[in-house]
Amino acid sequence: VIEAVLNSTAKDTAKQAQVERILAVDSPMVGNEQLRASVESCVKDVNAKVDNIDALSPEQLIQIELVAGGTGSESEKRMMIENIADQ
Repeated sequence: VIEAVLNSTAKDTAKQAQVERILAVDSPMVGNEQLRASVESCVKDVNAKVDNIDALSPEQLIQIELVAGGTGSESEKRMMIENIADQ
């Protein structure tokens, strides 16, 4: 379900709100290894420098997933992902 939201044409803020609603109902999904694997793939796709994906909080993982599925150039996504990871 989250993947469908992220791949939709909705604005990033709307996507984030939808994902947050989903996670509020299904909180075990936050720690899901599939989400972590997806984020790892996103990080590699844009060559972002993220030291330890396993150390990212569930909120950071979701934010990175939203950035990766959003609009913007590869360099913009890389910069946003690195900023999220550094928080």
